Amino acid sequence: MCGIFGHTTGKTFNAQLALDKLFHRGPDGQGWFKNNQVELGHRRLSILDLSAAGSQPMTDSGVTVTCNGEIYNFQELRKQLENQHTFISHSDTEVLLHGYKEWGIDKLLEKIEGMFSFAIYDERSALIHLARDPIGIKPLYLWQGPEGVAWSSELKSIKAFIPADRLTIDQSALYDFHNYLYIPPPKSIFKQVSKVPAGHRVEIALVHTNAVTIKRYWGLDKNIFGKSTIPAPGKIRELIEASVKSHLVSDVPVGIFVSGGLDSSIIGFHARKHYGEDLQGFSIDVPGSSDDQIGSRALCEALGIRQHVEKFSSEDMMDEHLMSSLFDEPFADTSAYPMQKVSQLAHVNGIKVVLSGDGGDELFHGYRWYLRPKPWFLQAAARTIRSKKITHLHYEKDLLIRYIERLGAPNHMYRRTIAERYSIPKDYDLAWFFRKFYDHQLPPEIRWRFIDFNCYLPEDILTKVDRATMSVSLEARVPFLTKKMAEFAFGIPAEAFRADTPNGLKSILKDAYRSQLPSKVVDRPKKGFSIPLKKLGAFKGDIPQAAILKTAFGSST
Repeated sequence: MCGIFGHTTGKTFNAQLALDKLFHRGPDGQGWFKNNQVELGHRRLSILDLSAAGSQPMTDSGVTVTCNGEIYNFQELRKQLENQHTFISHSDTEVLLHGYKEWGIDKLLEKIEGMFSFAIYDERSALIHLARDPIGIKPLYLWQGPEGVAWSSELKSIKAFIPADRLTIDQSALYDFHNYLYIPPPKSIFKQVSKVPAGHRVEIALVHTNAVTIKRYWGLDKNIFGKSTIPAPGKIRELIEASVKSHLVSDVPVGIFVSGGLDSSIIGFHARKHYGEDLQGFSIDVPGSSDDQIGSRALCEALGIRQHVEKFSSEDMMDEHLMSSLFDEPFADTSAYPMQKVSQLAHVNGIKVVLSGDGGDELFHGYRWYLRPKPWFLQAAARTIRSKKITHLHYEKDLLIRYIERLGAPNHMYRRTIAERYSIPKDYDLAWFFRKFYDHQLPPEIRWRFIDFNCYLPEDILTKVDRATMSVSLEARVPFLTKKMAEFAFGIPAEAFRADTPNGLKSILKDAYRSQLPSKVVDRPKKGFSIPLKKLGAFKGDIPQAAILKTAFGSST
């Protein structure tokens, strides 16, 4: 829910204009906290405690907080705090406020479970604390300049706040975009603006000329990988059900995205059980996705969910500037188009909160390239070194480049042309972002999931979902993606995921839900979600990266 903007004072820039750019994230109201050190702004999408008591920023005893997102265990934490603190609302944000006063920032971040980006200003210590949730569901941008520091939920807000001549294009970020289809953190398209990575927090010391410290507060511990026992089907269902139940807490109507796949069907199964017969499902009918529609209809009919379906056509790809308006910087996952349309469908039907099945593939081994025998990019990398004496480092370099190509990066010749255009050094490490999370000592069944969990999931999938849904004031919640769920899934032994056929993908989930869901859903082979760009006549023959830059950001880039 909501959008946040804030900055340290001392600047004459237009803070109200910056907050106005976040109207779509919070059309239900706005609030400000201002003093001689900071300004904290908030756009409200009312989800919990719709009264004025739930408005932000919230202040008590020298501490002020603004938050974008949800704290799913706020009721449990509130019970721990009520003996020492007085609550005036029923919102989860007030738990952040009193939790910080009681425990401090580190203990607070350890205790909360949710999706969020928040700012806490502590007037007593002259510190500002910013944090992005552990998995990267909600965004957070940070600008640092000679006048001070600013932060926001979206880049468009900072672009409105900072004069254009203070922002310069990062050519290496543009080169990364061509290879990753997004700009990986901490980079943004501007040298002066960074994306706070998932699971990181920021501390701004106001008495030390706005000194900024960024550090990681959460990440998956590799020592737990594959160390648990293979869980019983009942244990898997119990854990997922508890997460879905916590994600249904809302004072406004909740719906679900139904794709026809296993993950959204599992979410739908539990949501229908706990939300009741008023639950509505929303689907998009993309050309060539008849199997998806068969699966989504079978699920909705079996569970008694009222389904809404919107057709996706070539006309929906004609808005050449949609990607720039949603993402503010180059982003080339074209499934954002149907995602935005299905979000609009939910919005016009009175839904403010929707549950999504994102994250199931990364946690439970759902992509084809996880299969054995070795996926094509592993085989290709091995062939290039078969007759050479070569170190593992060289093998790893080639392997990760093949992996990037699997995600949609252009071929070597195109990359060389782009590198020359952006004056990229020849020794530039194309795979620098993936390399942070690559560990050749991990079993392949865990190794590639770990990279996707830390890279592709937050920076492509979750970015797409957040911007597409929030563009129509719709909050998307992802029950698979909690700290507890992630630690559980990565603790499962690698052998539980070793499957030799596409039907074996996510076999551990299929076994858990075979008696609960229609066979058309459970036994449906895994299909990637893609847009038939040529069939729809999109981008005039260009690859998405080039077309998006050309139409939305000008030919100069």
